[in-house]
Amino acid sequence: MKYRAISADKNALFNALRPKKYKLQKGEVLSDMVERKLMDDWSPEQVAGWLKITYPVSPDMHISHETIYKTLFVPSRQIFDKNALTYIPARIGRGFTAILLNR
Repeated sequence: MKYRAISADKNALFNALRPKKYKLQKGEVLSDMVERKLMDDWSPEQVAGWLKITYPVSPDMHISHETIYKTLFVPSRQIFDKNALTYIPARIGRGFTAILLNR
């Protein structure tokens, strides 16, 4: 099969435009677990590591710490309650968190 630049470009455009689901959807089991752990003063790194240890054969229960940070700090996602941001440890940067809470 030969590479077709035009069809590849059309496929890339289609894949970029389709609505993609976030791994942390509101009300999902994974989202609820992550939010609970954040409220217990766990860092996103700790949560991601704990999920991999607790659910080693269940890849749909694994999530990266970057995804948790994106879910916390990207305003369009707003999956977690704003109170979850106040539980983020100070080493992550409460200054940035304070800016988000005052919006």
